[in-house]
Amino acid sequence: MKISSTMAAAAPLRAAWRHLPPALGVGVAGAAILAFVAAAVVRRLNFDEALALRAGWLLVAHREAAPPFAMPFTGFLGLVGHAVADPGTVFLLARLAVVTAVLAALVTAFHQTRGGWMASALAAVCTLAQATFFVHGLEFRYDAAITVCLLLAWPRLSAGRPRDFAVLGALAAIVAAHHLKGLVLGTLLLLLGVTRGGARALPKLFAGFLAAGGALVALAARAGWLGEARRMYASFFALARDATRWYAPWQTLGPTVARDAAWWALAALAVGATAATWRSVSFAEGRHLPEVWALSLAGVSLAFVPLHPHPWAYMLAPPAPFLGWLAARQFLALSSRGRWRAAGIAAALLVAQGVLGPPPFSAHLASFHAPRRAEVAELRWLRRVARPDDAVIDPSGLAYFLPPCTEEWYVDSLFRERATAGTWMQELATAEPSVCPWLLRTYRLDMLPSRVKQRLAHQYRLVTDGIALWVGDPRSPSLPKGTDAAPTPFDSFW
Repeated sequence: MKISSTMAAAAPLRAAWRHLPPALGVGVAGAAILAFVAAAVVRRLNFDEALALRAGWLLVAHREAAPPFAMPFTGFLGLVGHAVADPGTVFLLARLAVVTAVLAALVTAFHQTRGGWMASALAAVCTLAQATFFVHGLEFRYDAAITVCLLLAWPRLSAGRPRDFAVLGALAAIVAAHHLKGLVLGTLLLLLGVTRGGARALPKLFAGFLAAGGALVALAARAGWLGEARRMYASFFALARDATRWYAPWQTLGPTVARDAAWWALAALAVGATAATWRSVSFAEGRHLPEVWALSLAGVSLAFVPLHPHPWAYMLAPPAPFLGWLAARQFLALSSRGRWRAAGIAAALLVAQGVLGPPPFSAHLASFHAPRRAEVAELRWLRRVARPDDAVIDPSGLAYFLPPCTEEWYVDSLFRERATAGTWMQELATAEPSVCPWLLRTYRLDMLPSRVKQRLAHQYRLVTDGIALWVGDPRSPSLPKGTDAAPTPFDSFW
């Protein structure tokens, strides 16, 4: 099979759209994108977003904090957090920045892979139809930077021109600057570049990597963040090495896959159908096919799942654009041979979703049933009444604008093991409450060491439904009283 004939296969895909009402494709894609943006605007935060924002705020303030979380994305969030006073505006700006970058990268990647703009619209719909991507793709966590870089790397791998390898190297450096996950994925991205271009690509790849990496190191050194970045890699490597792996990835991620059962079934069918067309394609020809690199990048984006001690749902979002694009192409190819056949398969998958997991799009709708108005109102109140020298007990990070009471401030299911073993956040049991007057009521408090929880139960009282104040603080008598019976306004989304 000649590469020219393979490239010509895109023609029937574009022609298939002539059999569909153009307004329908545009309308569905536009509605999906608007829903994605709207969810970003209104939905409450995932606590991982709060971690990134508070870590960045502490980084910019040059405060010693653990865990260290120094990377370009958190530095950006920290600058926004210091430049803008209102917490609600900070959340909105950070969400919009991520959504804009993700959607721009999607449009760029789909457009530059020669599928046509209508095929790109369907690929965007397929991507946003995955509940995990819809939920986590809009969040301002460092994974957004990795996802954007992988999407921008895709057309570079497909084109394989000399200048593309320099861009690939630069993208790999940016990915590697984002935590241990980024270090692994950045290395794999470099290996894909070598696979695509062979030995001739090495000079360009390393030139791009060294240029971008050198620029990032220089900026970090000038900002005084280089030491924190080194500590981040060392401390999280030790944490990953020592963490207990209680469950296999398929056990922890099973509910997430079930939530998107129909989507994953469609992706599997698309991968199988795509691979079936490669039986007569040589390696030299295959290197020019965007489908090959879409599948390769989907694999790269999933590579960290078996390495992570506690795999979480958001790790299944990055492959969605690549698998969604493959699904869109196969759906169009099937539509060119009969619209009713394609519609029948789509309907069958939706029925299967209702049988195997939650109803279709229930997770999408959940984003609009979890507004962040209440948490923003509480944080605005806290920002207004707190003194500049106040500190807060907040292992979620939502009160990002106040420093923590101790250097070790964060806890989640991964750090909980250390807290239980007595090697994490023990200083909080003896911290002076007069300089640590505030406390946020979240479920993360239950993960603190037992000695700390005993102290907190007696020394703080609620002044709103989500915020507590030290009982000895002189402001306490003049403030209202919250109630434990009311649900806390501070809860993580998923």
